[in-house]
Amino acid sequence: MSNFYPSLPEAVVLQLRVVLNQLREQPDYLEQSPYPSEIRDFLKELNGRTVQSAAVVFDGEMDRLDYVEQEITTVLADLKTLVASLGNADHSEKLQVAKARAGLIEKLVAAREKVWTMREMADFQAKIMGFLTEICDADQVQALKERVKEAG
Repeated sequence: MSNFYPSLPEAVVLQLRVVLNQLREQPDYLEQSPYPSEIRDFLKELNGRTVQSAAVVFDGEMDRLDYVEQEITTVLADLKTLVASLGNADHSEKLQVAKARAGLIEKLVAAREKVWTMREMADFQAKIMGFLTEICDADQVQALKERVKEAG
């Protein structure tokens, strides 16, 4: 007995990823969607079957920021692939993708700017702590940290 594997265009897979990611972030995402109830039920069922990715472990602030920036780059690349795969798609579908793409790019650029700002702040904090450890003993550094924390 042989299995049947229907064609799954990459654009469809990317669109399903977007929906499933939205469902993970907002469980009621589909409630206001224009999809018929059969499609909503299928997407909810599909979401329940997805394999959870392994937890990412970070080694410090810079590692976390590098990961976020890599994820932003991946999303931008996926978006580019989605747009390129539309080919002969319906004009209304292309228009919807173009609108969604513009909004998503704006949010991703803002997120990338935040990452850069946070990276600069983490680098600055590391330099300050380096200077402090050179001129202060461990107790003095700890006392300073506590005073800064109380002042905040």
